[in-house]
Amino acid sequence: MVWETKSQYVYIYIFLLLPIAADGINRLTETGQNLYTKYKNHLN
Repeated sequence: MVWETKSQYVYIYIFLLLPIAADGINRLTETGQNLYTKYKNHLN
């Protein structure tokens, strides 16, 4: 029983963190794309 409640808390924790993690990944990819386009334009 104790393990079940602990796993429930873990699932809730992951569920709450998913949007924050997705937002962070989106920002990282956006900055990466911006840097890549700047680098590409600089080469051209």
